[in-house]
Amino acid sequence: MATKRSLATKLGVVAGFERPDAALEQYPTPPELAAHIVHLADLHGDVEGRTVLDLGAGTGMLALAAALRGPDRVVGLELDGGALATARGNERRVAASAPVHWVRGDATRPPLAV
Repeated sequence: MATKRSLATKLGVVAGFERPDAALEQYPTPPELAAHIVHLADLHGDVEGRTVLDLGAGTGMLALAAALRGPDRVVGLELDGGALATARGNERRVAASAPVHWVRGDATRPPLAV
């Protein structure tokens, strides 16, 4: 398992929102915070070998952090098409070990099959 610091460093290339929309609660997540959250989840066995769902994925910071920690699958659900396009670009920059399946949709009514 990579260190929390190395995870934060890898996330340093993630671009944020061009025009954050407060109505959609689009706020930046710093790389250090994303690394801390995902590191703790991984320590509890909730990332490696699991499916990770990021509701309201924004530009992908948390989904990409998870994708760097060996999950079976990562799904990033985001309503804003512009943020989703940025997230896809961020995925290329981060070069995560697991692909992220980006889905455009509303987190209050996720378009996901169970």
